[in-house]
Amino acid sequence: MCSPTAGCASAWGAAFSAREFAPFRGIRMDESREHHQGEDAPPTLTADFTFCNEDAAYAKDVAERCMTKYLESLLEHYNLMGTHLDDMKGYTGYGKQAAKLREIGFDKYVRGFLAANAYGTPEEMLE
Repeated sequence: MCSPTAGCASAWGAAFSAREFAPFRGIRMDESREHHQGEDAPPTLTADFTFCNEDAAYAKDVAERCMTKYLESLLEHYNLMGTHLDDMKGYTGYGKQAAKLREIGFDKYVRGFLAANAYGTPEEMLE
């Protein structure tokens, strides 16, 4: 989420991810603290992407395959491995995320994204 969106979301007390992908944590937390004048932001309450099925292996396969394909299409569509957002007004937050993505690489990004979203059996998702 970019800085303007994060600010708007914080103002309404909204949250977009159940867990935060560690390499991006500092970027988002700094923006959130700035909006909340140094105080901690409200806790996150929802997940962006979920997939639930009674069969754990099926849930894992579908979730990981679909989320990975989504990320591939997103990165390709917005050319998020490029540098064009680094200094573009209103998009510098995305530029920071793109720089971190280039640093860590796609595979680690996917692993973090999968870890940041809830999927599995109903019991696994409640854990």
